[in-house]
Amino acid sequence: MKKNSMFQRMLVAAAATCFVAGAATFVRAQATPAVPPAGDANRAPDDAIKGEMNMTFNTRTSSGTEDGAPKKGVKDVYAVNLTFNGNRKVTGAINRQPRIKQMGIRTVQQPQYDFDLKWVALIPNSPERTVGNWVGVMPVDQSTGAFVLDGGGEQQRALRIVIDVGQAAINDQFGGRFYGKPEDKSKLTTESFKRMINGKTVEYKYQADPMRFDGLILAEGPDKGRYTRTTVTGNLDYDRATGNYIAKNLRFVYTLEGKEYLDTINGTIKWIEDPQRKANGKGKYDFNLRYNEDKNAKPLPENQITSVANEDDIFAVAKGIPSLTGTIEYADIFSGSVVKDPDGNPLPTTSKAVYNLKATDLTKQQVMNFAKLWMIAVGPTNDE
Repeated sequence: MKKNSMFQRMLVAAAATCFVAGAATFVRAQATPAVPPAGDANRAPDDAIKGEMNMTFNTRTSSGTEDGAPKKGVKDVYAVNLTFNGNRKVTGAINRQPRIKQMGIRTVQQPQYDFDLKWVALIPNSPERTVGNWVGVMPVDQSTGAFVLDGGGEQQRALRIVIDVGQAAINDQFGGRFYGKPEDKSKLTTESFKRMINGKTVEYKYQADPMRFDGLILAEGPDKGRYTRTTVTGNLDYDRATGNYIAKNLRFVYTLEGKEYLDTINGTIKWIEDPQRKANGKGKYDFNLRYNEDKNAKPLPENQITSVANEDDIFAVAKGIPSLTGTIEYADIFSGSVVKDPDGNPLPTTSKAVYNLKATDLTKQQVMNFAKLWMIAVGPTNDE
């Protein structure tokens, strides 16, 4: 897990101006109340995203060229076993094939991600039932570094959700592109994230290594009419100095039961290393993502405003605001790695990630939208 992968630099080219196929479908929705009444069937359970992802970085144990690039055909494997909203599970594997260049110039293998996942329905007192698949190829554009969700125009290769359950059948494609952390780090800029704390504005500055979403389309599913097509824009910035992520105006637009919704996520995903990480491989992401904060935050009365606020408070969980919190805990093994980070340390060859993310006053659609986005960005979010 974490920080500045040589493999990442080989995989993701410098970000460029995005032309998004299907971006014309973007709907300028008016923000509406996103939290259903208490007891509503659409309310997300406390345990929003749980389970494991076990990653095997085969490209870090098999070097095929003098510059350390992996052998042709060798892939990294992300084995997935995650439950969303307590009743829908996704299992299977995502395989990542890296870009390989001959003599550092001519590309001899194009990068891509192959999704081979199953959707499973979890019903109390009943056996688990496979109801469909999440399949397809997500190539990485050689010239722009964009992750291409529509299969590069080849319909049979497009990333899609296919549900085979009678009248609830779904066959819907993902669309658009997103940009991972660019290969060229010389043009990274210093950004800031501001938050009102105790009535005072607190600012967090960081060098942004961005993931940018410019009209990315999340496919409908796994339940027809409940988890609808969603358009995503905004940034999830990586802070190279700390390993933290900053969500800045990450916007999700969708229609549910005839109403248009706009959810805006702002917040932090803090990387916390175990003091003995070099020996035990442990670390975790601590989530503090707030939904529609500008609509839900209540200003403090003047007599409660205090100057006691600092940068660390930006990462603290706020009460009374719909949010996604909790942790993803990592246990990494470094032995056998032939790839080093910029400081000369070996990168993980295997990584076990345990998800325990909690929802506070969120809908199931809101949780599923974020879960899909996080899964699509599985490469950038799990690179060093």
